[in-house]
Amino acid sequence: MLRILTLFFISFLFYSCDKKKEDEVVLELQNTNLNYTFNLDSIYSRRFFSEQQQDSSCNVVVFRIKNFTDKKLLFLSRDIDLNQIYGLKLNFYEGDSLIKTGNILTDPVLNDSIRDYYFHALEHKFNLEKLKNKKLKKIGAKSNFDLMNSYVSQSVVLFPNEEREFVSLLSLPFIRELDTKIIEWPTVINFNKNKQYFFSIEYQIDEKLLIKELTKNQIEDLKRNNIEIFSGKLESNKIPVINYNKY
Repeated sequence: MLRILTLFFISFLFYSCDKKKEDEVVLELQNTNLNYTFNLDSIYSRRFFSEQQQDSSCNVVVFRIKNFTDKKLLFLSRDIDLNQIYGLKLNFYEGDSLIKTGNILTDPVLNDSIRDYYFHALEHKFNLEKLKNKKLKKIGAKSNFDLMNSYVSQSVVLFPNEEREFVSLLSLPFIRELDTKIIEWPTVINFNKNKQYFFSIEYQIDEKLLIKELTKNQIEDLKRNNIEIFSGKLESNKIPVINYNKY
């Protein structure tokens, strides 16, 4: 009797694990760590000291999405710049505490005219978005141009039991976009080499909001191909953020 109960319990555990796996979507960072190659012990550090340091600050971030469900799922998950992926949130932690970073405008540069550079970066970004929005209107975009642009350029469909790998770039440190003093004195996300930092990514899309912005043809295309927009929330594993500076 005891043997029968033991076998039943083991079978139940295997079934539960398999069932859970069938219903899961998994987000995983493949990097062992990220590097920041900038002396951020001083609040006055806003530029790179060499081209080598500038190049070393650019992390190649690799992540995977695994679809263990029996559905074809659509994600907005592909862009050369990690911070431009619409459904992705970048999380930085000091120990266990989440750091408020703000949106990313651009990377620090090897440039003496820092204030002028970031002013022009803001202006350039505004002009590009204005031109892009005109084009998006032509194909039926309604009001959320960023969301429509992401749908057009970042959409990826994962089939049942499919696993896809994505590669994007992220420079550390970066300049915050929503800083009222950015034109006068750009600010960076600050790290301290004597403290421990970690990084993770989080994916979440408001399915109803996205459907609301799609054109009739886009919605019909999803239905015709039995594709669902993934509407859950995913968070990856955490990896260390380490100081690569040697001086």
